[in-house]
Order: sequence, then structure tokens, then C-alpha cells
Amino acid sequence: MISSISSTYCCCLSLSSDRHVAQLKFVVREDADSLVVAANGDNGCLVEIWELREKPLPIHKLFQSKSHSSQPEPFKTVVSYAMTELFNLSYLVYVM
Repeated sequence: MISSISSTYCCCLSLSSDRHVAQLKFVVREDADSLVVAANGDNGCLVEIWELREKPLPIHKLFQSKSHSSQPEPFKTVVSYAMTELFNLSYLVYVM
């Protein structure tokens, strides 16, 4: 189970100088696991879907805990948003 986080920095990969975020909504109000971002621009709108995912990151030997009872953990699980879908629309999305 991934626990929800209270804040995040959403770096939209598709944003350029002519685009601005028009809408940002969580898919389910009570859960922060999925996020929809709509960015308007001169050529229409891009809609991105982001999901909160667990990802194992390697830990350097120097930073691993020195417990004698068990083997040190070579990986630490971190939670971060990852873009899963990207849709290009020919029309703009307006704030409701």
C-alpha cells in the first residue's frame, strides 16, 4: 500500500514556454495516487496522467545500516509521481 503524500512538485515534461497549466485534479478526491494535468497552448491542449509509484533505489554501502542480526538493505523504496499517459488535444481545456 502506498501512503499518500501531502505535497509534490509536478514537473510537467510536455510544458514549453507557450503552455500553461489550466487544470490539475486528483482522479479520486480522497486519494492522491493519480493526478490529471491539463496544459493549454497555442496548438491545443496536452493532458497528462501521473500516478504515484514505489521505486527501489540503490543505497551506497557507506549509508547502509550496520545491523549484526540481518543483512544490510541494498535498496530503499521511495514514492514518486511518474507520468503514465499523454494525450494531445486540438482544443483547449477551460477551468471549471
